[in-house]
Amino acid sequence: MFRSSITGFAAAAALALLGPASALAGGGTTTGADLQTSGSASTGSPIAGAAFSYTFQVKNSGPQDAGGASFSDQLPAGMVFDGASVTGARNSCTGVDSGSGPLVTCDLGTLLSKGQATISVAVHAPQTGGTYSNTGTASSNVADPQPANNSSTVSVKVQPLPTCTVPAGQTTRHGIVMAKYTNSSGLFEDFLLQVNGQNYYVRTNFYDGTRPLTSIINLLCKPVSTVFVQGGEFLDVTGIDSADTITLPGTTTPLPVIDASLIQVPFTFDKAL
Repeated sequence: MFRSSITGFAAAAALALLGPASALAGGGTTTGADLQTSGSASTGSPIAGAAFSYTFQVKNSGPQDAGGASFSDQLPAGMVFDGASVTGARNSCTGVDSGSGPLVTCDLGTLLSKGQATISVAVHAPQTGGTYSNTGTASSNVADPQPANNSSTVSVKVQPLPTCTVPAGQTTRHGIVMAKYTNSSGLFEDFLLQVNGQNYYVRTNFYDGTRPLTSIINLLCKPVSTVFVQGGEFLDVTGIDSADTITLPGTTTPLPVIDASLIQVPFTFDKAL
C-alpha cells in the first residue's frame, strides 16, 4: 500500500510537470500578450482619388494584459491620409509623411487580455491606378509569444480615371475655389478661381436660363447631384476666355473672366457618391 501511494504521487507529479509543456506544444502560452491583427477595406476597388477607409482589429489573446499597446500603419505612397480613430476610446492617432507615404500611429494604451481595439483609417486613393498593399501592425511593451500574427496586409485595386470629353476649342484650368458670389436672386453662382497664383472670375449660368447651361461632372465624367461648387477645393474649369473683366468690391485690380461651360469636381462635391 505504501509503495502504491508513492507510485501514484510520482505519476501525479509527472502529469503536473507535463501540463504546461503540453499546453505550449499545443500552441498555447502561459506568459506574454498574444496580439493578433486583422484588416479589411470598405471597398476592394476604389476609384483613383476617391475616399474610402481601412478597418483594423487588434485582439489580445493573453494571457497577460498588453501594456503600452500601439498600432502603426504605413500607407502606400500616393495615398492621402484623411484621419484615423480608435472605436470606443479617446486614444489619439496621428499621421506624418514618412517619405514613402503617410505613417499612421495610434496609442492603444493597455489592451486587456481577451480585449480588442478597432482602428478606422480614412484615406483618399492614389491618383494612379494599380494594386496597393497596406500593412497594419500592433505591438506592446509585453513579450508576444506569436509575433507573426501581429500584422495584417490589405490590398486594393485602384481603378484609373477615365478621360472626360471637354468642349472643343476651349481652355481647361485646374485651380482652387477662393470665394463664391451670389446672383441678383441671392443664389450662389459665380466664383473666384486661383490658378498658379493668378485669380480668375468664373462666370456660370446655372440659373439665368441661358442655353446651354454650365455643366458639372465628377471625375467619372458623370453629372453630379449638386448644383454648385464648394470653397477651398480644387476643380477643373473649362470655358471661353471672355473679353470682359470684373473688379471686385474693395479691390482695384480687374480680373479676367472665364465663361464656364464645364466644371469637373472631386468626388467630395458629389453627394450621390
